[in-house]
Amino acid sequence: MEANIEITREIESSIVKCEEIEADLATREADLIKTSAILQFDTVGYVTVAADLKASVSTLEKELCCLRMKRDEIVNEMDEKRY
Repeated sequence: MEANIEITREIESSIVKCEEIEADLATREADLIKTSAILQFDTVGYVTVAADLKASVSTLEKELCCLRMKRDEIVNEMDEKRY
């Protein structure tokens, strides 16, 4: 009888330990999910910024090309007037 009581206590103790481990793992999982969501949000933000920067660079390249063409026209006009 005493042996059965001791075995029951050991089983109950093991159950409590398992429940504590399970609660700790659930907390860790929640933290990881939160971190994952934050990182996904950050990643979406970075992708959006990168796309905006790419569009801005493209616009600036077009503007620079137009300015170079205008500069070349002005230089050509000046050269023609000199001669």
